[in-house]
Amino acid sequence: MAGRMRFRLGRLLHGKHAWNAAALLAVLTLASIGCNPIATLGYLVYPFFPNNNDPLCPLTIPDKESKVVIICAHEDMLASDPIFRDADEVICRQLIGMLTQRYKENKDKVQIVPVTKVYSYLRSHPEWLMKSKQEIGKQFEADYLVYLELGPMTMFEPGNSLYRGRVEVHVTVFDVCKPEGEGIKYEPPFYTCLYPTAYGEDRIGMSPQNFRAKFLEKVAKDLTQYFAVHPTKDKMGPD
Repeated sequence: MAGRMRFRLGRLLHGKHAWNAAALLAVLTLASIGCNPIATLGYLVYPFFPNNNDPLCPLTIPDKESKVVIICAHEDMLASDPIFRDADEVICRQLIGMLTQRYKENKDKVQIVPVTKVYSYLRSHPEWLMKSKQEIGKQFEADYLVYLELGPMTMFEPGNSLYRGRVEVHVTVFDVCKPEGEGIKYEPPFYTCLYPTAYGEDRIGMSPQNFRAKFLEKVAKDLTQYFAVHPTKDKMGPD
């Protein structure tokens, strides 16, 4: 019976359902020699399904190049653990690097203001915290301003020395061109990072500096998913 089905499906290979017939023919053939047909079908059709996920908040503008400012800051810089004192700038720098690469790969017309230019402005204008984010965005002639506010950051499980990084990030995107008070384009629930989600041997004996680097890289990598097309394999989740 399987032989007759393969013959009939073979005749369909020249019709409009050629690909479907070819896939089913391959499944039947492999099934006849003991392969799992369901697993085989999944393997065959996987390359024809999209591998990428759309961003939660696109920063593109139709028919023009958009300009974006990204600011990352601690909610309470003075109370933060000293090892995370410059974590905001590190995350911002890594995020901009990852986004720039994604935009280049996806051919998205997005220009991100260099992190050195942004933090130079913030240091020379300590009153920036009192300004509206749209006003700051206008200083850079930007279309959007992404503001990332880091909550308290920890590197160990409470009460012991096991590495477990934790942080909550409040993400807000402002449309600089909107009137004051109407500029929030996107404000999702807090992004929460717990890293690692499970303990592994690879973190035993790791120096605090190396763990910090991996933790901050994980935060930056997750945050790219808000603003750029990203591979399904990079979707936020357990490490």
